[in-house]
Amino acid sequence: PTLRGAENAEILDPETTNTQEAGLKTLWLDGSLSVNVTWYHMIFSNLVVGVLTPDGPALTNAGKVRFQGTEVEIGYAFPFLEGFSLYGGYAHHDSIFKQFTFITPDGEFRNVAGKRLELDPRDFWNFKFVLAPPQGFGGFAALRHQNHRPLNRRNTFYTPSFYQFDAGLSYVWNCFQLSVIGRNLTDARPYTTESEIGDSQFYV
Repeated sequence: PTLRGAENAEILDPETTNTQEAGLKTLWLDGSLSVNVTWYHMIFSNLVVGVLTPDGPALTNAGKVRFQGTEVEIGYAFPFLEGFSLYGGYAHHDSIFKQFTFITPDGEFRNVAGKRLELDPRDFWNFKFVLAPPQGFGGFAALRHQNHRPLNRRNTFYTPSFYQFDAGLSYVWNCFQLSVIGRNLTDARPYTTESEIGDSQFYV
């Protein structure tokens, strides 16, 4: 139903999805090197999204939305240094409205077909090293990056790109492990999702 009162309730069309996905997982160099590739393509019909109407916030069906992309993951475990590994990944996402029109609170007609979805990054990557021996000192460090993301359906405003960094230290005894972990040490505070009940309002 819509977000308005029961007297104005409206049953929306059900969402449907058509999905294709393919992947390849490989091991090289006696299992020390792993390379994984994934490709996906999804078409959402009648995806439920929030809009702001002259009567207030409401939910409606977007005609068609396309999600597609490719993700690559690479890992390497050093054979000459027990417990030491490197990992990296890259993803390219291409998510757009294929068919979506609506009326703004000012009564203007909007057609956002071909525009990117809000808060969806097109490219991001990550890198991580891990030292995890059977006993003794260990640790890890991880860096992630996302490029700029559109804030509105017309793609006229964007968030800046950002980095996030995690790190930790550990010590392993025979019977237990002591760890100290820091998350988001760069104190990045990106927007995560858009509010369904407020125009241009976002959760951080």
